[in-house]
Amino acid sequence: MSAFEQRFIFPENGWLVLQSLGDVLIQGVKQPDVLLRIPEEGMAQVQAQADRLFISAQSDVEIFVPEQAKIRLEGVTGDASVVGVLGYMEIARVNGDLAMRSCDKVDIGVVNGDVELLQVAGPIVLRRAGGDLFVESRNRVVAEQVGGDVTIRADGLVRAKAGGDLNIQLISVNVEEVHARCGGDLLITAPSGLGAQLDVNSGGFSITLRLPDQTLNLDQPHYSTTLGNGKTLLRLVAGGDVSVQLGDSILQEQKVPRKSFTADFVGGIEIPDLSPFVEDKIRQKMEHATRKAEERARRAEERVRRAMERVEQAQRQVHRRNRWFGFWYEAGKNPEDPAVPKPPEVPKAPEAPETFGTSFSQVTNEERLLVLKMLQEHKITVEEAEQLLAVLDGDLDVE
Repeated sequence: MSAFEQRFIFPENGWLVLQSLGDVLIQGVKQPDVLLRIPEEGMAQVQAQADRLFISAQSDVEIFVPEQAKIRLEGVTGDASVVGVLGYMEIARVNGDLAMRSCDKVDIGVVNGDVELLQVAGPIVLRRAGGDLFVESRNRVVAEQVGGDVTIRADGLVRAKAGGDLNIQLISVNVEEVHARCGGDLLITAPSGLGAQLDVNSGGFSITLRLPDQTLNLDQPHYSTTLGNGKTLLRLVAGGDVSVQLGDSILQEQKVPRKSFTADFVGGIEIPDLSPFVEDKIRQKMEHATRKAEERARRAEERVRRAMERVEQAQRQVHRRNRWFGFWYEAGKNPEDPAVPKPPEVPKAPEAPETFGTSFSQVTNEERLLVLKMLQEHKITVEEAEQLLAVLDGDLDVE
């Protein structure tokens, strides 16, 4: 990647502090100094102090540091990848994705994209991630707020909150507690010998317990029980369904796939090949975009269906009003014709609360295309299409 290299003496027991306007790759190596690679000279400013080394880059950057170095990423505009750093790792903010492998203690502030943490030996703290989270650790994992789906394979305390689905795999019976909350479905898998105090809340009114000797399927929002010695505290809250599965064979079936990091050697320095990770991220993003598009299409179909129901309801109301005149008149004629006697006024019934239509202020592209497709297939007339679009846009009162 880089055309310009520069080496710096790294202070013993010191810190590397880094800012970058591009992508960042940090590799821990068995050498005492720091190697900096950037596209061209002048793309980074370096300031050395007694106990720390400051680097501010205006481009993508590769940095090779002593593996025991302590590192703080103050801000990364692109993606960040960290491999083989055994010192304390503090990450303030990454605007893209974050991938870490074979590191020790990790403290992460905000990551706007996806986060992947593999083979982390020390405790993990993640305050906020906008995308998905994938963790493999034999220590404590705390994920305070994740916008997407979460998968955690751990051997310690787990506290996680996800906006999407949550999958937690406990690899031993020594876990002290699990506090998990998610907006989607929640799955817990653990060895058969796990003893737990179980407290479950399911917004989907579906709780499944798959134990070695029995399976319980409960259609209820809450369930609590004690399994075995009750050593592990499991507090689970999900907006969707909840499933707790105990069994060694189940755990093997749910094994988390590992990412493959191959390496090249340039000047005696090991450089990881992150192309499998990049390919997998592209695939994940494409699948995520497909799911989002399908969800938008489903919502558009639902809104159009409900709009059609409102138009039909309005037409039926007009049809009923016409019967007051004692004959049928063509839709669109003025009922105030002097030749037609006015019916007596009837007090209006209380209006039902609005559930659809005027609460929406704009027709989405998916809804507009769906209405046009129905018109093209002659399922609706031009007038009906105009009425549907008006209802969807909140401009037509169909009461």
